[in-house]
Amino acid sequence: MIAISDIHGHAQWLKRLLEELRLTDQDELFIVGDLIERGPENLETLRLIMELQRRGAHVSRGNWDLHVLKLLDGAKDQADNGLMSAARAFTQRFGNSLLGDFLQGAGMDLGMEGEENRVLRAIQAAYAPEIEFLRGLPDIMETPHMIFVHGGIPHERLDVLEDQSAGVFLKNDCFVMKGLSFRKFLVVGHTPARSYTEGVICHAPYIHWEQRIASIDGGCGVAREGQINALILPQEDSEEFSWISQDDFPFIRALEDQKSSENPLTIHWPHNEVEILSRERNGVLLRHCFSGRVFSASEGDLFFGNGGLYIRDMTDYQPAVRAGETLKLISAQKDRAMVKKNGLVGWYSGRYEKI
Repeated sequence: MIAISDIHGHAQWLKRLLEELRLTDQDELFIVGDLIERGPENLETLRLIMELQRRGAHVSRGNWDLHVLKLLDGAKDQADNGLMSAARAFTQRFGNSLLGDFLQGAGMDLGMEGEENRVLRAIQAAYAPEIEFLRGLPDIMETPHMIFVHGGIPHERLDVLEDQSAGVFLKNDCFVMKGLSFRKFLVVGHTPARSYTEGVICHAPYIHWEQRIASIDGGCGVAREGQINALILPQEDSEEFSWISQDDFPFIRALEDQKSSENPLTIHWPHNEVEILSRERNGVLLRHCFSGRVFSASEGDLFFGNGGLYIRDMTDYQPAVRAGETLKLISAQKDRAMVKKNGLVGWYSGRYEKI
Protein backbone atom coordinates (compact mmCIF):
# COMPACT_ATOMS: atom_id res chain seq x y z
CA MET A 1 0.00 0.00 0.00
CA ILE A 2 1.68 3.20 -1.23
CA ALA A 3 0.73 6.87 -0.79
CA ILE A 4 2.16 9.83 -2.72
CA SER A 5 1.13 13.48 -2.49
CA ASP A 6 2.11 16.94 -3.75
CA ILE A 7 3.65 16.00 -7.09
CA HIS A 8 3.12 19.58 -8.30
CA GLY A 9 3.83 18.97 -11.98
CA HIS A 10 7.12 17.07 -11.55
CA ALA A 11 6.56 14.25 -14.03
CA GLN A 12 10.19 13.11 -14.20
CA TRP A 13 10.47 12.81 -10.42
CA LEU A 14 7.24 10.81 -10.37
CA LYS A 15 8.45 8.50 -13.16
CA ARG A 16 11.68 7.77 -11.30
CA LEU A 17 9.73 7.17 -8.09
CA LEU A 18 7.48 4.67 -9.89
CA GLU A 19 10.51 2.93 -11.40
CA GLU A 20 11.96 2.49 -7.92
CA LEU A 21 8.62 1.28 -6.52
CA ARG A 22 8.22 -1.37 -9.26
CA LEU A 23 4.46 -1.63 -8.73
CA THR A 24 2.71 -4.97 -9.19
CA ASP A 25 -0.95 -5.99 -9.40
CA GLN A 26 -0.84 -6.69 -5.65
CA ASP A 27 0.07 -3.08 -4.82
CA GLU A 28 -2.45 -0.30 -4.17
CA LEU A 29 -1.35 3.24 -5.03
CA PHE A 30 -3.02 6.31 -3.50
CA ILE A 31 -2.19 9.77 -4.90
CA VAL A 32 -3.34 12.41 -2.44
CA GLY A 33 -3.73 15.68 -4.32
CA ASP A 34 -1.83 18.68 -5.67
CA LEU A 35 -1.05 16.87 -8.87
CA ILE A 36 -0.26 20.09 -10.77
CA GLU A 37 1.19 23.62 -10.63
CA ARG A 38 4.55 24.81 -9.28
CA GLY A 39 6.46 22.34 -11.47
CA PRO A 40 7.83 22.20 -15.04
CA GLU A 41 5.73 19.37 -16.54
CA ASN A 42 2.10 19.91 -15.60
CA LEU A 43 0.25 18.45 -18.58
CA GLU A 44 2.63 15.49 -18.75
CA THR A 45 2.13 14.89 -15.03
CA LEU A 46 -1.65 15.06 -15.32
CA ARG A 47 -1.73 12.56 -18.18
CA LEU A 48 0.65 10.21 -16.38
CA ILE A 49 -1.63 10.21 -13.34
CA MET A 50 -4.68 9.67 -15.55
CA GLU A 51 -2.95 6.57 -16.92
CA LEU A 52 -2.10 5.40 -13.40
CA GLN A 53 -5.77 5.74 -12.47
CA ARG A 54 -6.79 3.68 -15.52
CA ARG A 55 -4.42 0.99 -14.24
CA GLY A 56 -6.03 0.98 -10.79
CA ALA A 57 -4.49 3.84 -8.79
CA HIS A 58 -6.74 5.81 -6.44
CA VAL A 59 -6.44 9.58 -6.97
CA SER A 60 -7.92 12.49 -5.01
CA ARG A 61 -7.79 16.26 -5.45
CA GLY A 62 -5.64 18.88 -3.78
CA ASN A 63 -6.28 22.60 -3.38
CA TRP A 64 -4.28 23.46 -6.52
CA ASP A 65 -6.21 20.91 -8.59
CA LEU A 66 -9.52 22.33 -7.36
CA HIS A 67 -8.41 25.92 -7.95
CA VAL A 68 -7.39 25.25 -11.56
CA LEU A 69 -10.58 23.24 -12.18
CA LYS A 70 -12.71 26.18 -11.04
CA LEU A 71 -10.85 28.50 -13.42
CA LEU A 72 -11.37 26.02 -16.27
CA ASP A 73 -15.08 25.99 -15.44
CA GLY A 74 -15.16 29.78 -15.84
CA ALA A 75 -15.03 30.83 -12.19
CA LYS A 76 -13.01 33.79 -10.92
CA ASP A 77 -10.22 33.31 -8.41
CA GLN A 78 -9.98 35.04 -5.04
CA ALA A 79 -8.40 38.12 -6.60
CA ASP A 80 -11.38 38.31 -8.99
CA ASN A 81 -9.17 37.25 -11.89
CA GLY A 82 -10.18 34.87 -14.63
CA LEU A 83 -8.30 32.14 -16.44
CA MET A 84 -6.04 34.37 -18.55
CA SER A 85 -4.85 36.48 -15.62
CA ALA A 86 -4.27 33.35 -13.54
CA ALA A 87 -2.35 31.65 -16.38
CA ARG A 88 -0.05 34.65 -16.70
CA ALA A 89 0.43 34.87 -12.91
CA PHE A 90 1.15 31.12 -12.55
CA THR A 91 3.60 31.11 -15.46
CA GLN A 92 5.42 34.16 -14.16
CA ARG A 93 5.61 32.72 -10.65
CA PHE A 94 6.42 29.08 -11.44
CA GLY A 95 7.83 29.17 -14.99
CA ASN A 96 5.17 26.74 -16.21
CA SER A 97 1.47 26.10 -15.66
CA LEU A 98 -1.19 23.60 -16.69
CA LEU A 99 -3.23 26.59 -17.87
CA GLY A 100 -0.30 27.70 -20.01
CA ASP A 101 0.06 24.18 -21.44
CA PHE A 102 -3.66 24.17 -22.25
CA LEU A 103 -3.47 27.59 -23.91
CA GLN A 104 -0.57 26.56 -26.09
CA GLY A 105 -2.20 23.28 -27.10
CA ALA A 106 -5.44 25.07 -27.99
CA GLY A 107 -3.58 27.53 -30.23
CA MET A 108 -3.89 30.44 -27.80
CA ASP A 109 -1.26 32.51 -26.01
CA LEU A 110 -0.85 34.34 -22.72
CA GLY A 111 -1.06 37.76 -24.35
CA MET A 112 -4.67 37.43 -25.46
CA GLU A 113 -6.91 40.06 -23.90
CA GLY A 114 -10.69 40.44 -23.82
CA GLU A 115 -11.39 36.96 -25.21
CA GLU A 116 -11.86 34.98 -22.01
CA ASN A 117 -15.00 33.16 -23.19
CA ARG A 118 -13.50 32.13 -26.53
CA VAL A 119 -10.33 30.94 -24.85
CA LEU A 120 -12.30 28.93 -22.29
CA ARG A 121 -14.39 27.25 -24.98
CA ALA A 122 -11.28 26.37 -26.98
CA ILE A 123 -9.55 24.83 -23.96
CA GLN A 124 -12.68 22.98 -22.83
CA ALA A 125 -13.01 21.46 -26.30
CA ALA A 126 -9.31 20.57 -26.71
CA TYR A 127 -8.83 19.15 -23.22
CA ALA A 128 -12.21 17.71 -22.28
CA PRO A 129 -10.76 14.38 -21.01
CA GLU A 130 -8.26 16.12 -18.72
CA ILE A 131 -10.85 18.53 -17.35
CA GLU A 132 -13.36 15.73 -16.76
CA PHE A 133 -10.65 13.78 -14.94
CA LEU A 134 -10.08 16.69 -12.55
CA ARG A 135 -13.81 17.20 -12.13
CA GLY A 136 -14.41 13.55 -11.29
CA LEU A 137 -11.79 13.19 -8.58
CA PRO A 138 -12.93 12.62 -4.99
CA ASP A 139 -11.75 14.84 -2.15
CA ILE A 140 -11.46 12.07 0.47
CA MET A 141 -10.58 8.38 0.07
CA GLU A 142 -11.26 5.75 2.74
CA THR A 143 -10.23 2.13 3.29
CA PRO A 144 -11.05 -0.15 6.24
CA HIS A 145 -8.02 1.11 8.17
CA MET A 146 -7.01 4.43 6.59
CA ILE A 147 -8.30 7.77 5.33
CA PHE A 148 -6.51 9.81 2.64
CA VAL A 149 -7.19 13.54 2.23
CA HIS A 150 -4.96 16.31 0.94
CA GLY A 151 -5.32 18.89 3.72
CA GLY A 152 -7.14 17.43 6.72
CA ILE A 153 -10.59 16.73 8.16
CA PRO A 154 -12.18 17.68 11.51
CA HIS A 155 -13.36 14.12 12.30
CA GLU A 156 -13.89 10.67 10.79
CA ARG A 157 -17.67 10.90 10.26
CA LEU A 158 -17.30 11.31 6.52
CA ASP A 159 -21.05 11.19 5.85
CA VAL A 160 -21.40 14.39 7.91
CA LEU A 161 -18.73 16.07 5.79
CA GLU A 162 -20.45 15.20 2.50
CA ASP A 163 -22.15 18.57 1.99
CA GLN A 164 -19.32 20.80 3.20
CA SER A 165 -17.04 22.83 0.95
CA ALA A 166 -14.18 20.74 -0.42
CA GLY A 167 -11.75 23.63 0.01
CA VAL A 168 -11.89 23.18 3.79
CA PHE A 169 -10.46 19.65 3.47
CA LEU A 170 -7.97 20.41 0.72
CA LYS A 171 -6.32 23.56 2.10
CA ASN A 172 -5.96 22.91 5.82
CA ASP A 173 -2.66 24.52 6.84
CA CYS A 174 -0.50 23.00 9.60
CA PHE A 175 -3.12 20.33 10.19
CA VAL A 176 -1.06 18.20 12.59
CA MET A 177 -0.65 21.21 14.90
CA LYS A 178 -4.42 21.34 15.48
CA GLY A 179 -4.12 18.42 17.90
CA LEU A 180 -6.84 16.20 16.39
CA SER A 181 -6.62 12.44 16.82
CA PHE A 182 -8.10 9.65 14.72
CA ARG A 183 -9.03 6.02 15.02
CA LYS A 184 -8.08 5.21 11.44
CA PHE A 185 -4.65 6.38 10.33
CA LEU A 186 -5.03 9.66 8.42
CA VAL A 187 -2.64 10.30 5.51
CA VAL A 188 -2.36 13.96 4.47
CA GLY A 189 -0.25 16.21 2.25
CA HIS A 190 -0.51 19.97 1.63
CA THR A 191 1.64 21.21 4.52
CA PRO A 192 5.28 20.16 4.00
CA ALA A 193 6.28 17.60 6.62
CA ARG A 194 9.30 19.72 7.53
CA SER A 195 6.93 22.29 9.06
CA TYR A 196 6.43 19.88 11.96
CA THR A 197 10.10 19.32 12.81
CA GLU A 198 11.79 21.59 15.36
CA GLY A 199 15.53 22.18 15.40
CA VAL A 200 16.06 20.62 11.97
CA ILE A 201 14.69 20.75 8.43
CA CYS A 202 13.52 17.27 7.39
CA HIS A 203 11.52 16.42 4.28
CA ALA A 204 10.85 12.81 5.23
CA PRO A 205 7.25 11.81 6.02
CA TYR A 206 6.28 12.93 9.51
CA ILE A 207 4.39 10.28 11.50
CA HIS A 208 2.53 11.48 14.60
CA TRP A 209 1.75 8.22 16.35
CA GLU A 210 -0.49 9.58 19.12
CA GLN A 211 -2.69 11.54 16.72
CA ARG A 212 -2.44 8.76 14.08
CA ILE A 213 -1.59 11.18 11.27
CA ALA A 214 1.03 10.66 8.54
CA SER A 215 2.06 13.90 6.83
CA ILE A 216 3.82 12.99 3.58
CA ASP A 217 4.33 16.24 1.62
CA GLY A 218 8.07 16.33 0.85
CA GLY A 219 8.10 20.01 -0.11
CA CYS A 220 8.24 19.32 -3.84
CA GLY A 221 7.75 22.61 -5.72
CA VAL A 222 7.74 24.57 -2.46
CA ALA A 223 11.23 24.24 -0.94
CA ARG A 224 14.42 24.36 -2.99
CA GLU A 225 15.62 21.13 -1.34
CA GLY A 226 12.20 19.45 -1.53
CA GLN A 227 11.36 15.95 -2.76
CA ILE A 228 8.44 13.68 -3.64
CA ASN A 229 7.79 11.06 -0.96
CA ALA A 230 6.21 7.64 -1.29
CA LEU A 231 4.91 6.24 2.02
CA ILE A 232 4.93 2.43 1.95
CA LEU A 233 3.04 -0.10 4.08
CA PRO A 234 3.46 -3.86 3.64
CA GLN A 235 -0.31 -4.34 3.94
CA GLU A 236 -3.49 -2.30 4.48
CA ASP A 237 -3.79 -2.89 8.22
CA SER A 238 -0.08 -2.44 8.92
CA GLU A 239 1.57 0.51 10.67
CA GLU A 240 5.12 -0.47 9.70
CA PHE A 241 5.74 2.67 7.67
CA SER A 242 8.73 2.99 5.37
CA TRP A 243 9.37 5.47 2.58
CA ILE A 244 11.43 6.39 -0.46
CA SER A 245 11.78 9.71 -2.28
CA GLN A 246 12.94 11.36 -5.50
CA ASP A 247 14.43 14.73 -6.35
CA ASP A 248 16.98 16.20 -8.79
CA PHE A 249 20.00 16.46 -6.48
CA PRO A 250 23.15 14.49 -7.34
CA PHE A 251 24.66 11.85 -5.07
CA ILE A 252 28.00 12.34 -3.32
CA ARG A 253 30.07 10.06 -1.12
CA ALA A 254 31.41 11.45 2.16
CA LEU A 255 35.14 10.90 2.65
CA GLU A 256 35.37 12.09 6.26
CA ASP A 257 33.43 11.61 9.47
CA GLN A 258 31.41 14.47 10.96
CA LYS A 259 29.77 14.73 14.37
CA SER A 260 26.23 15.99 14.76
CA SER A 261 26.04 19.63 15.87
CA GLU A 262 24.60 20.47 19.28
CA ASN A 263 21.82 23.01 19.82
CA PRO A 264 21.49 23.99 16.15
CA LEU A 265 19.57 27.09 15.09
CA THR A 266 16.93 26.18 12.53
CA ILE A 267 14.13 28.47 11.38
CA HIS A 268 11.42 27.58 8.91
CA TRP A 269 7.75 28.21 8.20
CA PRO A 270 5.40 28.50 10.04
CA HIS A 271 7.66 29.65 12.93
CA ASN A 272 9.86 32.08 11.01
CA GLU A 273 8.79 35.43 12.48
CA VAL A 274 11.63 37.59 13.84
CA GLU A 275 12.20 41.03 15.32
CA ILE A 276 15.16 43.34 14.75
CA LEU A 277 17.18 44.11 17.88
CA SER A 278 19.82 46.25 16.17
CA ARG A 279 21.46 46.92 12.85
CA GLU A 280 25.13 46.05 12.51
CA ARG A 281 27.82 46.71 9.94
CA ASN A 282 27.45 43.27 8.33
CA GLY A 283 23.76 42.67 8.87
CA VAL A 284 21.11 42.74 11.56
CA LEU A 285 20.82 41.28 15.05
CA LEU A 286 17.53 39.39 15.33
CA ARG A 287 15.41 37.57 17.88
CA HIS A 288 13.52 34.50 16.71
CA CYS A 289 10.00 35.00 18.09
CA PHE A 290 9.23 31.26 18.41
CA SER A 291 12.38 30.10 20.21
CA GLY A 292 13.71 33.36 21.65
CA ARG A 293 17.14 32.68 20.13
CA VAL A 294 19.23 35.73 19.21
CA PHE A 295 21.35 35.60 16.04
CA SER A 296 22.75 37.68 13.19
CA ALA A 297 21.64 37.51 9.57
CA SER A 298 21.66 39.42 6.33
CA GLU A 299 18.94 42.02 5.93
CA GLY A 300 18.35 40.61 2.44
CA ASP A 301 16.94 37.44 4.00
CA LEU A 302 14.09 39.35 5.68
CA PHE A 303 10.65 40.03 4.27
CA PHE A 304 7.34 41.45 5.47
CA GLY A 305 4.06 39.52 5.40
CA ASN A 306 0.88 38.96 7.41
CA GLY A 307 1.62 42.01 9.53
CA GLY A 308 5.03 40.81 10.72
CA LEU A 309 8.69 40.52 9.82
CA TYR A 310 9.92 37.11 8.68
CA ILE A 311 13.17 35.46 7.66
CA ARG A 312 13.74 32.93 4.92
CA ASP A 313 14.35 29.33 5.97
CA MET A 314 17.78 28.78 7.47
CA THR A 315 19.75 26.25 9.50
CA ASP A 316 23.27 25.79 10.87
CA TYR A 317 22.63 22.10 11.62
CA GLN A 318 25.36 19.57 10.83
CA PRO A 319 24.17 15.95 10.61
CA ALA A 320 26.28 13.06 11.83
CA VAL A 321 28.09 11.60 8.82
CA ARG A 322 30.39 8.61 8.47
CA ALA A 323 33.02 8.31 5.77
CA GLY A 324 31.60 6.26 2.91
CA GLU A 325 28.00 7.37 3.45
CA THR A 326 25.95 8.53 0.47
CA LEU A 327 24.43 12.02 0.63
CA LYS A 328 22.50 14.31 -1.70
CA LEU A 329 24.33 17.52 -2.67
CA ILE A 330 22.05 20.59 -2.56
CA SER A 331 24.68 23.31 -2.92
CA ALA A 332 28.43 23.70 -2.47
CA GLN A 333 30.39 26.50 -0.85
CA LYS A 334 34.12 26.96 -0.44
CA ASP A 335 34.43 25.27 2.95
CA ARG A 336 31.21 23.29 3.29
CA ALA A 337 28.24 21.86 1.41
CA MET A 338 24.51 21.82 2.06
CA VAL A 339 23.44 18.18 1.88
CA LYS A 340 20.44 15.98 2.44
CA LYS A 341 20.63 12.72 4.37
CA ASN A 342 17.46 10.61 4.49
CA GLY A 343 15.42 13.79 3.95
CA LEU A 344 17.32 15.69 6.66
CA VAL A 345 18.94 18.94 5.48
CA GLY A 346 22.19 20.28 6.95
CA TRP A 347 25.81 21.23 6.37
CA TYR A 348 28.71 18.88 5.73
CA SER A 349 32.23 20.26 6.20
CA GLY A 350 34.24 17.19 5.20
CA ARG A 351 35.71 16.18 1.87
CA TYR A 352 33.49 14.30 -0.57
CA GLU A 353 33.44 12.88 -4.07
CA LYS A 354 30.73 12.88 -6.71
CA ILE A 355 29.11 9.57 -7.59
